[in-house]
Amino acid sequence: MATRRAFAGRAVRVLGTSFILCALGLVLYVLLRGANENNQTEVIPCRRGTIREFISERGMTRLPETILISMPFNGRIEAIPWREGTKVKKGQVLARIVPADVENMLAEARAVVARVEAAIRTNRDNRVEETALQQAQQYVESMKSTVEAAAARANASEARYNYAETRLKRVTALVGSGAASQDDVDRAQLASIEASLGYRQDRLVHAALSSLQAATNLLPTLIQRYIERKSLVEGELQQQLAEAQARLKMAEENARRAVMTSPYDGVVLHRFVSHEQFLTAGTPLLEIGRWEDLEVEADILTEQAVRIRPGMPVDIFLGSSEDVPVCQGQVSGIYPAAFTKLSSLGVEEQRVKVIVTLAPETIAKLREQYNVGVGYRVRVHIITQERANVLIVPRIAVVQLDQQRWAVWIREKGAIRRRLVQVGLMNDREAEIREGLNEGDEVVLTPITE
Repeated sequence: MATRRAFAGRAVRVLGTSFILCALGLVLYVLLRGANENNQTEVIPCRRGTIREFISERGMTRLPETILISMPFNGRIEAIPWREGTKVKKGQVLARIVPADVENMLAEARAVVARVEAAIRTNRDNRVEETALQQAQQYVESMKSTVEAAAARANASEARYNYAETRLKRVTALVGSGAASQDDVDRAQLASIEASLGYRQDRLVHAALSSLQAATNLLPTLIQRYIERKSLVEGELQQQLAEAQARLKMAEENARRAVMTSPYDGVVLHRFVSHEQFLTAGTPLLEIGRWEDLEVEADILTEQAVRIRPGMPVDIFLGSSEDVPVCQGQVSGIYPAAFTKLSSLGVEEQRVKVIVTLAPETIAKLREQYNVGVGYRVRVHIITQERANVLIVPRIAVVQLDQQRWAVWIREKGAIRRRLVQVGLMNDREAEIREGLNEGDEVVLTPITE
């Protein structure tokens, strides 16, 4: 019994001692942890300097205007030796249609013009027709005289026939009285028959010549109409000549356009065709541009673009680092119309293009030191405001408590305290403190949040 009591007393003492030791350890851990955290708090003094408020966005280099050399018409293009990056001079031949094809095209167009001109000259030559007209007119006159002679002959035959009939009657009447013999009657009757036959023949000849005269009288009219018709044909030939000359002019223009030259000193940006082949009109061959026109475009959110004005300075960065800009530019223009663009999260955003121009020495630097070309990604900082000799703290040290209040945590006499401040300009890295801090105050970089 005594043994059991002694064992219980020892257990109570052990448990009490353990509890006291755990409590002391916990207190010591809290004290040491607090001291360690206080010693490891990172602070930075508030300083004076220049701060810039800017709009940061990705941009891309571009050339505002490039020249696209394309096929002027259907044809066979010669091999193009100019590779991308080749420098070209103004007036230098860049591409051309196979010369033999161009010469054949010109020869065909010229031959058509010559053929139509020859047809016009032939049509204008009326010497044969005019001679035929004169002969026809003379034949008409001759035929008129012939018909008149035939008419006179028919009249004379009619008179002889009438006389023979009258004489026959007289001789027949004298036979009864014995004044005329039967032989006289027979001769008179024969003369009447002969006169009648001659009269009918002369009338037939006159009728035939009259019909032939009517046909002959049409000859001059037909020849004259043919000459008039040739004048109408000349009008048609003149129209054909105009069309042939227009095609020749187009062929000559195509011959001029068949040799494609550079309009200025520049560089080959793209070569779409390298080997000789047949291509249709409008097929792209080369694209050339000028490094002197290199500029940067950035798609800015419209709610930010309202703060941008032409002439604002722009810092330009390459790669992922935004510590030091590689060069500077200047806002030269803002597009009047915005467009809808999907963000990386699939959200529709209204953006507008902002153009940044570069000085010639800046372009030379980008080309020589960084080999920047067309379509390269850059980062731009469009500086909207700038203030000098102001209090500046790191941006991560400033916490917005609500819509109107901002605060920082400072270390003062070894303790961390919150202090309300009034902020001014801010960017991704720094913030201007207009009230609430003094130069040299130590600001906590990782502020305590409540």
